[in-house]
Amino acid sequence: MISKLQRIGVSTRKVKWIGRDGAPDRLILTQGGIWAELKALGQKPRPSQVREHNEMREAGFRVLVIDSIEQIDNLVKECEKNLNHENTKI
Repeated sequence: MISKLQRIGVSTRKVKWIGRDGAPDRLILTQGGIWAELKALGQKPRPSQVREHNEMREAGFRVLVIDSIEQIDNLVKECEKNLNHENTKI
């Protein structure tokens, strides 16, 4: 995911949370920012992660749980579309 986003000019940050078990581990630096939890194929978030993700969503953050190449590709396409849209503004 990281290299695919870098190729289109989108940066990410690995995040380590102190005292927040279950918080997402990646921040994608795109319009509005996206918090991402990366999982192995078919793996589901732990209950502590579900609680933390829901709390962040309720606060207005976008949180994604990504567990497939297809989801990564869709995210990259979305970010690329947003970048192209931003570049056409006057």
